Amino acid sequence: MDRKLITVFTPTYNRINLLPNCFESLKRQTCRDFLWLIVDDGSTDGTRELVGQWAKNSAFEIQYIYKKNGGLHTAYNAAIFAIETELAVCIDSDDYLTDDAIELISQKWYRDGGIYYAGMVALNRTKDNDVLGKRLPELVSEHIIDLYCKYNCRSDLKMIYRTDLLKSEGPIPVFGHEKHMNPYYLFLKIDKKLPMLILNQSVCVVNYQNDGMSTDIIRQYVESARSFAELRLMMVSMEKAPVWYILKNTVHLVSSVLLAKQPSLICLSPHRVISILMFIPGVLLAIMTKLIYRFRYQR
Repeated sequence: MDRKLITVFTPTYNRINLLPNCFESLKRQTCRDFLWLIVDDGSTDGTRELVGQWAKNSAFEIQYIYKKNGGLHTAYNAAIFAIETELAVCIDSDDYLTDDAIELISQKWYRDGGIYYAGMVALNRTKDNDVLGKRLPELVSEHIIDLYCKYNCRSDLKMIYRTDLLKSEGPIPVFGHEKHMNPYYLFLKIDKKLPMLILNQSVCVVNYQNDGMSTDIIRQYVESARSFAELRLMMVSMEKAPVWYILKNTVHLVSSVLLAKQPSLICLSPHRVISILMFIPGVLLAIMTKLIYRFRYQR
């Protein structure tokens, strides 16, 4: 097949009931400048067989990787290692693309993309066509940290990245058996280098599930504390971040290193004075988190 511009990669774990929505959306694409990579994170529900059936008759290329269950970030790492196209975008197994998503992304990148940008950021929406959060500012490009802190963008955003940057700045760290390292860590690491083109249009329909990464956050804080500590260290190291952002994430950093039983990690923060000031609030947050965890999961 001809070399494609973009790989749509989908990490999945026992989501055989949801994957068909993603597959059908790819079949509806108005532009076929893509291939689909499914990273199976140890599914036991027949995902392999279903994908095999699709691949036999699909009008677009489907690649499949099976790996031992390790969490979303390990599936990201497997995808990043395998991807060979210029761009890559993650579409979760419970989400699906808008019909013109690949066309919008391709047109934008061929017209404006290049080595001065890390990729592009676009919008997600609900099934009812409501943008999640507010629209992006009318800018050509911007850093992710500035979209959040300077422009108050709390929108649910879709990140499309240059594959070479994902490879050079990855992999996402893996700490023991922890399964909840947020890929946002890698996004911020790349954000230190280059801004993102802004595509102020919806390209993905999100459908959050009760067992998704965005839910059950207290369990994740406790059971993947070292991973969250690493994420918070990245957040407080962002040079463009305002004071309120540093204060907030230092509290969470203190909480995470205590939950991970590695308090010495706090010394890695570039903001020693703020770490001292936020130590007591961080201790209180760690205590509250641990109490909620025990009440919910250890009764």
